[in-house]
Parts: sequence; C-alpha cells; structure tokens
Amino acid sequence: MVNLLKDATPVIGDAHGACTATQRLSTLSGLNFPVLFILMTDKRESTQANGDAEVSQAARLRRKLGRRLRLARVARGLSQQGVADAMKAYGFNWVQTTVAKTEGADRPAQFVEVVALADVLGRDIGFFLSGRTDLDRLKDEIAAERAQNDREVEVARQQLMTLEARGSDIARAQLLALAITAYTYDQDVEELRKSLETIQLSFYSALRASGRVLDAAKIPRRIVDEIDRSACVSAAQALLEANGEMKGVHFYRPVQVGPEVDGRRRYRSETLEAREVVKLAKKVVEGGEVSNYFLTALRGTAVWGATAQDMFVRAVVRLVEPRDSDTE
Repeated sequence: MVNLLKDATPVIGDAHGACTATQRLSTLSGLNFPVLFILMTDKRESTQANGDAEVSQAARLRRKLGRRLRLARVARGLSQQGVADAMKAYGFNWVQTTVAKTEGADRPAQFVEVVALADVLGRDIGFFLSGRTDLDRLKDEIAAERAQNDREVEVARQQLMTLEARGSDIARAQLLALAITAYTYDQDVEELRKSLETIQLSFYSALRASGRVLDAAKIPRRIVDEIDRSACVSAAQALLEANGEMKGVHFYRPVQVGPEVDGRRRYRSETLEAREVVKLAKKVVEGGEVSNYFLTALRGTAVWGATAQDMFVRAVVRLVEPRDSDTE
C-alpha cells in the first residue's frame, strides 16, 4: 500500500505527469484508465473543450464515491472523525469535515485518497468506483458456473441420446440376427414374418443398422436400398389412390424459426396439404427426388412396412442357406 501511494504522488502536478502516473496506477490497480484520470485530476478547471459531459461524469463519480464511502464507513462502525483520524495515519490532513464533504460529493477526491480509504475501510478499491461488492462478484461467478454446467449438461444429454440411439440400433440388429438364425434351423417362413413384425415400425433403421448381420447371412447390402425404393413407391402409390390422405399418417415439412443461435437452427413442423402430398408422391413414383423428410414419413406408413417386410422375407428365403438342426 505504501509503495502504491508513493507511485501515486506525481499525480499532483502537471497534466503530462498526471497521465504518466495514472497509467502506472491503472496497471497496478487493474482499473480503467479514463476513470482513474478523472478521479486523480479532478481539481483542474473545466474548459469548453472538455465540455459539460466531462463535468457531469466527474460529478457522477464523486457522488458514487461519496455514497460508497458512507456505506463502507457505517458498515465498519466508524464515525466521520474516526475515518479522518485513520487517514491522517496515511499522511493526509483530513478532518471530520473532509469526510463529510467527500461523502456529500462537495469535494473532489484524489486517487491516492481512494486507495487509502479502501485500506482503512477494508474494501476492494473497485467497491468505491463501481459499487460492486464481493457478493456481486460471487453472484456473477456462480452465474458463469451455472451457464458452464448447463452447457456440459447439454453435451451430456446429446451424448446420452447418441448412446440410446446406438443401443436401439444394436437391439434391432440383435432381433434381426435372431430371426434369420431361427429360420436357418427350421425354414419356417411364417415364424420369420412374426419375428420381423416386432421391429416393423423401425424396420428401415433395423436394416440400416444390421450390415454385419446381412454380411454374415450372405445377404448383399444393396438389397436394403432396393427394398427401400420399392416400398417407398408402394407407399406413394397408396397415397395417390387416397388423394394424399392416409389415416393416422401426417406429412410435415420443417420451417426454420428465427436466426441461428450458436450455429444451431431451430425448426417447427408445418403440415403439408393433401395436394402437396400428392405432388410429392407422384415424384416418388416417377423416380424423382424428394426431401428426406417426406421419405422418412413414407417409411413410417403401414404400406411401406408391409412391403419391405415381405421383400426381405423373400430375400432371406432365396439367399440364406438352411442348416442342419444339429449344427452348433
């Protein structure tokens, strides 16, 4: 503290010396240079050049300092005379009226005085300039910690969703492997159909996630795409026959909502009208390209599921070799 006060001594001088010393104090204290300069050179006369704005800012800072000084003094249990006596120990010729005028913003305070006051009253120097307390800073720290925790929770949630999706794919692959394995033993087509019905609603995902199962069963992976195309056409034809409406099935398109936030886009679903569904269904039947959203909706129809399941059963019967029931 003594060294800091000594470094501040050149402030009581010309403007150039004040600027130099203020810059040094700014580095030492970590406070904003313009704020320090106003506090430390406040005794100079206002000129037309610096204008009313600078005077107003200096007055505002004096009022803030006065309020914070009184709060800190009262909290410390000191009288104005007690503060004045403590300031004398730092070499300042303060009396009770000096404290009263400083609290009332009736006199400018030099920065070295603010430094000494902070030490006398056991406060951080920023308290007198910004009014922020340790609790304010702690509150900001906690808010930052909570924001960081929320981000980590979101990352963990995304990771969990990925793991759950992977778990679902593994479960579907397992069911498909069990169904094909059972068929190789008994060649029971109806039992194979029943086994596949347990995953019918997610049959497309099951086929996509079961590449290793198909390889082991000697079923070419390209069959999955062939099945998908044929099943989508069947579902689209059913839509055309129903004029774009299918009981229990709704078709949507994504519509972006607002601007991107942190590189992420938000969407809402907008229901497609029947005439739009018919138009897209015609494109599918004719071999045209449509959005993945529409294809995903087609894969969720009963027509797609029944067609895909039937085609896959026929592929298994045609390509998978049966084996003797005694084979381990």
